[in-house]
Amino acid sequence: MTDAPASITMVGVDPACLGGIATLARCLCDRFSRDAADDFAYIVSSNQSSAFGKAAVFARALCSLRRRLNAIDPAAHIVHIHMADNASVMRARVVVNMAKKRGVKTLVHVHCDLAKIYEASSSSMKTAIEDVMRACDAVVALGSYMRDFAASFGHGRDSFFVLPNAVSCPASNPFDARSHKALFLGNVSQDKGVLDLLDALAAVKEDLPADASVDLCGRDFLSIQDCIRERGLADIVNYRGVVSPDDGFFAHYGLHVLPSHKEALPFALLEASAHGIPSVVTDAGSMAEVVASDEDGFVVRVGDVSALGDRIRRMLSDDALRSKMSRAVFEKTKAMYSMDAYMKKLGGLYERVLIVP
Repeated sequence: MTDAPASITMVGVDPACLGGIATLARCLCDRFSRDAADDFAYIVSSNQSSAFGKAAVFARALCSLRRRLNAIDPAAHIVHIHMADNASVMRARVVVNMAKKRGVKTLVHVHCDLAKIYEASSSSMKTAIEDVMRACDAVVALGSYMRDFAASFGHGRDSFFVLPNAVSCPASNPFDARSHKALFLGNVSQDKGVLDLLDALAAVKEDLPADASVDLCGRDFLSIQDCIRERGLADIVNYRGVVSPDDGFFAHYGLHVLPSHKEALPFALLEASAHGIPSVVTDAGSMAEVVASDEDGFVVRVGDVSALGDRIRRMLSDDALRSKMSRAVFEKTKAMYSMDAYMKKLGGLYERVLIVP
């Protein structure tokens, strides 16, 4: 991966789980395993089991971490912690404190808009977030949206880093502009803007191509079938449940839509882009840093249902526009969000964390 003389202990969710963090963890474990020069261990601190099962997993993780901390020279060791919200903050606080007592540098990799979560948190959760942010040696965010929040805890140029997620890209663009099928991929929830999407579709339904349809893929938090029927969309909107996307999965779609209210940098956006699928997204998190509106997709304001519907209608009605945007987004994703580029940046980041007092 890098010439950095570091031992890396990564702590996070089970890579076999669903979700963006697990997807990144799988990619990282695969890449580190190819390079025998790196001393790397991935410690699973959580999974998608019951509360009792998660507690047992975390207890085993702490035992494994303690052994690593005792066995490796602290001066050449980095503990890289993947963190989102809620319970993962509590786990991160324990892990950071364990590493700190041993004199090991810690890097907290934040996979959410922690500033917004902090604002809405209880006093105890705010304290936990503050503890983690103050105690860790460096913070990694998926976009610049968290820069000011990190700075409020003393993390500046030497300890705050923006590192967008990365994906594997096919060798050539597989996009088929003849498809008028749109994809939503993520939790089917209010935070992901699914109700905005349905309202937007209801407003423009009559102006869409005759063969247009939308697949909703993900865990249902809304009783979504009822929501679809209430809006008279059962003939064009299909709920497919939880899926495991592969290259063949993305080949069916001509548009990706993600109208999130809260976001960091979703893997669904990068995966769609890696397969040449242009997107209509909101300006939540760092999505507007990935999608160049009017060039390789469209960005609308969070909650702007009218604009969302208009952009979906425009995209699905114009095959030439989608083809042009597909070429642009595929080339950009290969150049900027490949795993090769990601690993090089990560290696440089580790070097900087080790040398800063």
